[in-house]
Amino acid sequence: TDTEQSFQHKEMEASGSKRPLDLLDSTSEKRQKTEASQDDTFDELLGSEDFLAPSPPVPVEETAQLKFVDRLASAGNRVEEDNLQELLNTLQEQAPSWGDLRRWRCSALLLACAARSSRACRTAFVAAGGGLELLGQVLRQGVAGLESADAKQRQE
Repeated sequence: TDTEQSFQHKEMEASGSKRPLDLLDSTSEKRQKTEASQDDTFDELLGSEDFLAPSPPVPVEETAQLKFVDRLASAGNRVEEDNLQELLNTLQEQAPSWGDLRRWRCSALLLACAARSSRACRTAFVAAGGGLELLGQVLRQGVAGLESADAKQRQE
């Protein structure tokens, strides 16, 4: 009964012995302290400069491609008429050195951004030197990818 349990608890306290639950609590506290010290040691190892290899440098092509994408993203995935010719020139002159996949993705991104832009910008895209040519290239590449038997190529 409750009175017997409280009496036993008082006897244990008086004698200095611990209840089984107290023993479990102290064991779990010790385990937590050990795990924490192990975590600290591991963090110290990972935090040291000697342990980790330096990250490889980012290729120039990837940097240029990321700048192009960031430029479009910072404009809210829309193209301003003033910037259109410069973006087209970048794709015509610099993008071939980025590799085929990056070039086609950036070209398709520019087309999507131009399609979301104002009517004046879309008209300027059609009138601009290289706008329709770029559209034709992206469409040809897309059709070629769909017609190929390679499933991975179709995903791209």
